[in-house]
Amino acid sequence: MRLPPGAARTRSPRGRSRAAAVLVAAVLVAAVLSGLSPVAPAAPAHADAGQVCRVAFTVTTGGDGLRDDSLETVTLGGAAFLFEDWNGDGADDTPPKPFHQGGTGDRPHTTFTWNAHLSPCVPATALLDGFTFHHLTTVPDWQADNWDLKALRIVDRDSGFVYVDRPPSGALLHRFYKNSDQTWNTNEGRPDTDTDGDGLTDRIELRGIPRPDGTRDTWLPEHGADPCRKTIAVEIDWLDDGQDSDRPSAGAMAEARHMFDSAPVNPAGLCPYGPTPRPGIQLLTDESTAIRVTPAERRRYLFTEGADGRTDFDRYRAGNFPDARNGLFFYSLWGYQYSDSGSSGHSHAGGRSTDFIVTLGSWGDTSDRVQSGTFVHELGHALGLDHGGGDGVNHKPNYLSVMSYTYQLIGVPDMSAWEAAVGRVGDDVDADIWSDTVRSVSSIDYSREKLADLRLARLVESRGVGAGTDLLAAWRDEKLVQRVGDASKGIDWNWSSRGVPDPDPSHEVGVSLMSWTQVCVSPEDPAGSQDGLDSPRHSEDMPFGNQIVTGPDDQCSTPALDGDTQVQPPGFRYPGKDQTLSGFDDWEAISFPIGVSPDAGAPAPETHEPELTEEEGERIVSDLVDALVASVAPAASPSPRWGYAYMDQATAPLNVETALNPTFQWTTGRLDASTAGHRATVRRTGTGAYEVRLPDVASPTGVAHTTAYRTLYRGRTCSVVGQEPSGPDEVIRVACFDHT
Repeated sequence: MRLPPGAARTRSPRGRSRAAAVLVAAVLVAAVLSGLSPVAPAAPAHADAGQVCRVAFTVTTGGDGLRDDSLETVTLGGAAFLFEDWNGDGADDTPPKPFHQGGTGDRPHTTFTWNAHLSPCVPATALLDGFTFHHLTTVPDWQADNWDLKALRIVDRDSGFVYVDRPPSGALLHRFYKNSDQTWNTNEGRPDTDTDGDGLTDRIELRGIPRPDGTRDTWLPEHGADPCRKTIAVEIDWLDDGQDSDRPSAGAMAEARHMFDSAPVNPAGLCPYGPTPRPGIQLLTDESTAIRVTPAERRRYLFTEGADGRTDFDRYRAGNFPDARNGLFFYSLWGYQYSDSGSSGHSHAGGRSTDFIVTLGSWGDTSDRVQSGTFVHELGHALGLDHGGGDGVNHKPNYLSVMSYTYQLIGVPDMSAWEAAVGRVGDDVDADIWSDTVRSVSSIDYSREKLADLRLARLVESRGVGAGTDLLAAWRDEKLVQRVGDASKGIDWNWSSRGVPDPDPSHEVGVSLMSWTQVCVSPEDPAGSQDGLDSPRHSEDMPFGNQIVTGPDDQCSTPALDGDTQVQPPGFRYPGKDQTLSGFDDWEAISFPIGVSPDAGAPAPETHEPELTEEEGERIVSDLVDALVASVAPAASPSPRWGYAYMDQATAPLNVETALNPTFQWTTGRLDASTAGHRATVRRTGTGAYEVRLPDVASPTGVAHTTAYRTLYRGRTCSVVGQEPSGPDEVIRVACFDHT
């Protein structure tokens, strides 16, 4: 306490008992110190990882300074710090003492630094409860020392980690009085710390989630949640009818965890609780509950509403997901189907951004890769990612992510690994072997870098998409043919040179790379009475699967008949070549909409495109595998001696020579108008018997090598049973049978 100017300190009228007062004060000090954890003064030890030992307290006073005869103690985890210059005279004292007293001079607006240590050191988890300061003065009440703590900084002298940094502001941190407010903790008025910024506080990751009854859900610390490495916790429940279960496979979950573990995401710069962890994200999956249902209940759509307006999903969630985990865990329910769409999953289920469904129960292919790719795809939506990363444009060639349907079910292939794997595959292979080979050289992943934006009207082939690694870029050319290329090299966007990009950086080409997604007419019957595409296609439009899409002009020209759906009317023009496809870095952009994160409670981006169906997924994977196989075929020469064709005309009329798809299915360069009548053909000669004529590849000696690289497709097995030259052509005899 400071006296008014000119005032003299005089003996109190009670001065006759001064000696007794001092004795009482001394007894009081002893009593306070005896309440601390007993420690023996010792030389400062250096902290091991995960411990707190030596710190520096930087204290700034306010308008009321701290008297030299006042005594200050600081504890952490019940242990008292030993002050090395306890009397503030500028020299370390032996032994140190568990308090600081002196050298402060009652000076206002002054900063002091006190070095102190703990002996023994305490576990760093004690930081969760903060540093406790206690003030004690030994002078009589009328001279009591009240002082202002204006700013405080506490730094670990071994690691440099800043435990507390409370700079000066308009308000005091605390005002200490002689007989009240003597104790203050650094946690007062402060939210719990989230060192790694994942929305889960350090306290929750190290001690668990508090429940309303005072207990804790300790699943997170029991499974190694790291407060210095970002953590995503997902509870997984699944339907089980006693015969069939929708539980995810162990292999699929291992793939998903590995993907996050390998993420290019840095941990916290310094970790107060132990060694700085390695990069990556912890994906902790609590495979919690098999929800017992009947077979009929399992097959019922999860979004079926009951009389109370709640869906089956809502009821399953409410009965199995603990309330205490709301807003801290993501929730994933695995089931059969959520609607009649037959899609693989749905994010933001029930309107909650942290909930998602995986519905592969009705799918035929539920391999580990299909499961893991679908799981991280739907989780990606919950983390703020769309089908194009930052936008909803699907299948972008400059976006190499499992969020794109191109890669969801198979992963992102590594081109070098693919080329090496092809050399180990023999001639007698089928579709399953090729698909498995592609999966073996692919990885599920979110995009790791923002690739070059693509202005479709001004594509520079020599630049490609500018990837730093040789992953696979996939696109469709103007004829809607699936093409693939090395994302780290140039790309022949219009396939004008059979995959060889134009090396001139000044040359630009315009290609509507997304025209195959620009649907004009679809086969869905608005009345729901019939399936199949009935509308005749206008010559300006193009067929794609069972839809009619725009041609090179990016404009719809086909009117839909009553049994089809007019997705866009004739005259409607899509963006086409006028658009720019943006690259995106997923790992850099993912958000954590949970806990104390700034993203918690923010609305998740809406995904307008339906999720992937099994039929669409099979087509995507099949086309990608075919394009990869074709990518390692020998290049055509001006006088072709080698070529390939798809024999997809299994319903060719008996003994009628039928052209194989003239748009893209022959690689020998015979695509010019003058040779339109001399291309690959097929003739059905009997039940399951065909002759395929390959122009201009017959060997002069009558010997040609034939490899059937896809011999099993959609339930039909085919094989080469013979071949012979016919003039300049080679005739291949093929036999097929159905698996019925």
